[in-house]
Amino acid sequence: MAPFKPQKSWLRKFKNAARGIAVGIRGQNSFAVHLPVAILVLAIGVICQVGISKLCCLLLCIALVITAELINSSIESLAAAVTDQEDSRIRDSLDIASGAVLAATLFAVIVGLVILLPAIMKTFLSSVFS
Repeated sequence: MAPFKPQKSWLRKFKNAARGIAVGIRGQNSFAVHLPVAILVLAIGVICQVGISKLCCLLLCIALVITAELINSSIESLAAAVTDQEDSRIRDSLDIASGAVLAATLFAVIVGLVILLPAIMKTFLSSVFS
């Protein structure tokens, strides 16, 4: 294995980061749920005309969940590289990382409901009674 060399070029750093996102998305089936739900949430927000500040809140929640999932994926990958043996410390680390994804997702769902439910009701009711 070649020795680790620190990155020098900003372009190389961005290429590596983009590769990391691609590897994280391809390697985790959770993104098969996260990404379509994110698109659906944004589409509902636009259709219901929730406003730019509320759309930004939704985008931040989506970014939080995706970032947590990528960090979880990196910890899973690192744990697999370290050992294939059962280790309670690694199990705890993996469970904590998964818990972070769950917490981010639960709070994102709450924020999404707070923002979107009134907007959906208003949009639906205005179309029914007009």
